Amino acid sequence: MAQPNSLSGADQATALPLSGVFSNPIGFVAPAILQSNQPPEVKQEMAYIAKQLATDPMAMRLFCDRIYQLLKDDLQAQQKRAHSYGKR
Repeated sequence: MAQPNSLSGADQATALPLSGVFSNPIGFVAPAILQSNQPPEVKQEMAYIAKQLATDPMAMRLFCDRIYQLLKDDLQAQQKRAHSYGKR
């Protein structure tokens, strides 16, 4: 496995598609590594980044801030779509 570059885990974060049945909420409590349909190399990279985040509070803070920003941006985009849909 190649070592990641000097970017923090937050800067390397990518969205992985969810797998499983979406109508079954129990699937969402499983760890992301188990929910992923990614190849073993990607799962190993995810585990490596998670281990780094667990031992570095600043990297964890940056990662959480990035996730929060992505969720906030997504919510704003959904609200814009919902408002423009009603104006038709």
